[in-house]
Amino acid sequence: MHILVISTHIPMPDRTSGDLRFFSILKILSKTHSITFAVTAPDYQRQRIGEAAYQDYKNRLQDLSIAIHSKCVETIRTAKFEVIWFEYYFNTDWLIDIVRFYQPHAYVIVDSVDVHFKRFEAKARLTGLKADFEQAAKVKKAELTAYRQADLVIAVSDSDKQALHATCPNTEVAVITNIHRVPEFVRKFPGTAIKLLFVGGFTHSPNIDAVCFFCTEVMPLLRPRFTNLHLTIVGDSPPKEVLDLADRDITVTGYVPSVDPFYNEADIVIVPLRYGGGIKGKVGEAFSFSTPVVTTDFGAEGFQATPKTYYLLANTPAEFVDAISQLAHDKTLYHLIAKNAWEFIKEHYSEGAAETAIDTIFNNLPKIKRKKIRLDKWLHLTCDRFLDRNVLWRFRQ
Repeated sequence: MHILVISTHIPMPDRTSGDLRFFSILKILSKTHSITFAVTAPDYQRQRIGEAAYQDYKNRLQDLSIAIHSKCVETIRTAKFEVIWFEYYFNTDWLIDIVRFYQPHAYVIVDSVDVHFKRFEAKARLTGLKADFEQAAKVKKAELTAYRQADLVIAVSDSDKQALHATCPNTEVAVITNIHRVPEFVRKFPGTAIKLLFVGGFTHSPNIDAVCFFCTEVMPLLRPRFTNLHLTIVGDSPPKEVLDLADRDITVTGYVPSVDPFYNEADIVIVPLRYGGGIKGKVGEAFSFSTPVVTTDFGAEGFQATPKTYYLLANTPAEFVDAISQLAHDKTLYHLIAKNAWEFIKEHYSEGAAETAIDTIFNNLPKIKRKKIRLDKWLHLTCDRFLDRNVLWRFRQ
């Protein structure tokens, strides 16, 4: 199939788990399909990460034989596609009508990445602020509008799929989970020094809240328990409030080219998320590096993995202290959780498992009924096209 993928940015798989999943999906699709990638905000991405990094990420896609275009509307108007893939709901916005008009025979897929309104609703419940509830309602309305116009929505977990079925009963939903490379299992155990690790990009607000909560409310309780304790916080774009957390026993690294050395050195990964949505890449990544995880209900959401078998659950500062203490002193429990989590991620979240899911989705596309553009929108775009072809071109010349 000839697929057009529309996204605000080129995926940066070494910076966020969402981008790693996105890049892995593109890599899998490129094996058997022809892909054109339309990036809608290249200048913003260039400014944020620099020209050299932007070109590096662009080259990674081109190495997969993916053609990259920056003129999205022109691409939609002039080429023919069998599938249009929107990465994130907000990329549909006004573009989905143009797609339906110029590509009436194409299947429209929207990859949710995670169900955003769930995350905003959870934040509002945490803060209790009227502004947060209003923001959650606004996001929910826009997000569901996009999903209801799609032929197929991709969810990242079964729990997200169920939420979408409840709110968009007439829209097909399929699941492509997070995708992880799985290194060889490493058997380890904490020594006299306890090395904690948090990994997460800080353009994502739940990560900021998580590390601030842990450093201000949990670390003061841990310090009397462990005389040799250190927390390393790894993640792109840390704001001042995260940088200010740095202390004698807390290191904030910012962006790193590879997280592997940090996972290899870590004894325990902490994921103290107090709100969020979807399935957490940082949890799956820790599982893949055979490093035990202590996380909250939000961190564990979507995995359908049992606490005390695959991870330890903690929602309060005291529970985090108890869970970390258990792992630091109980070698049997430590090894059990590390091995179970590693086997779990290898079976369900590897690239091979994702490839099977993606093949099934594309093989089943012909069974899905394509939706049509509304008549009023079709008439409006027809008039626009007529004016463009017969009148406006003269002024442009």
